[in-house]
Amino acid sequence: MRKGYGPTHVSYHLPLQRFTEMVKNGINIAQGVDDNNKVLYTALPKNLSENSIKRIFDDADCVAYHGGVQMIIPRHLA
Repeated sequence: MRKGYGPTHVSYHLPLQRFTEMVKNGINIAQGVDDNNKVLYTALPKNLSENSIKRIFDDADCVAYHGGVQMIIPRHLA
């Protein structure tokens, strides 16, 4: 179970099933921060296997909005 944060910063529980739906519907993943403190991100492919989605879920800290864009935040960037 992970946390999600909506655009108003309200948190919610994010089980694997909902996370999987988000990935299959299209979601971004944070990759780092540039020299100007801008979050760098990319879209995940929508056709990832269940195993790949589970590995991303296991490594995720949360799903949050940053700069108006919803993205997965990996633990190493949290």
